[in-house]
Amino acid sequence: MDKSNNHVLIIASGGIDSTACINFYKNLNFDISLIFFDYNQAARKKEHDALCNISKYYKTSLKKVTIKDLGQFKNGLVLGRNAAFYFLALINFNKPNGIIASGIHYGTNYYDCSERFLSEIQIIVEQYSQGTIKIEAPFVNFTKTEIINYCQAEKVPLELTYSCELGKKQPCGKCATCKDLIAIYAIKNK
Repeated sequence: MDKSNNHVLIIASGGIDSTACINFYKNLNFDISLIFFDYNQAARKKEHDALCNISKYYKTSLKKVTIKDLGQFKNGLVLGRNAAFYFLALINFNKPNGIIASGIHYGTNYYDCSERFLSEIQIIVEQYSQGTIKIEAPFVNFTKTEIINYCQAEKVPLELTYSCELGKKQPCGKCATCKDLIAIYAIKNK
């Protein structure tokens, strides 16, 4: 992590991972801004509502960017999503230097949730920004269980988060995210 500048723009969804990311940088006394992307995902309204509450809790600014004409997304892998988010965050970065961060984590088979992805995106962002903007994901080597453990140890307000990919009452028990959360909490409650 680079602390040469104290500003971080966090790509945030209102879910557990991005909220953990907000808490992480808050603990390091960073100046935090949040950016939310509405790309017509099923849960966009509930995610944004959750993120508004999280933004108030952490006293951060929040910008919503609406992306039109991409179709309707239900759940699972959306090809190029995290790359698009990082590039759109770069377009919306309003400081001369700093960090663009997200809550991506280990434990999926998605290329865009890996250290390799981050290092390859960093090369492009570095060229565009002349080396003034860094890409980070502090939990890239954490599993979902480890992120939840971090949140519980740090007293992150998990009750404010929303994570159901289908936009239903969570945990819906049908989408991959809710299935993961049900399994994690079942193990933790044993």
